[in-house]
Amino acid sequence: MPPIISIRLAAPIMALLLLACGRSAAPARASSPGQAHNADSSVVQLSGAFHIVWGDTPKYFLVDAGGRPTSLVISPDVLERHKGARSLDRKRISLTGLRMPAGAAGVRVLSITLDPA
Repeated sequence: MPPIISIRLAAPIMALLLLACGRSAAPARASSPGQAHNADSSVVQLSGAFHIVWGDTPKYFLVDAGGRPTSLVISPDVLERHKGARSLDRKRISLTGLRMPAGAAGVRVLSITLDPA
């Protein structure tokens, strides 16, 4: 029979886990509007052509001027600000995002702006 963790021990452990998860998920804030998150080296600004690869679930990529693709993880909220992924498909964009942790390739997108044509 597996050991049972007492309630007194489980509550502080859960609190620490929740605190750690909240800190790792929170993006760094810039100290001024013009400063681009210099405090966090994982924040990136990229530009290129937005592409969708259709399958069971769509996959999103940014292809830069050198032809190098970057896998993108985009929340539905960010896509809805641009009326969905189809409205961005094959258009030039600039984005701000967070590099995924080691072992997971790509960028988690925080914001997208359409480049002027």
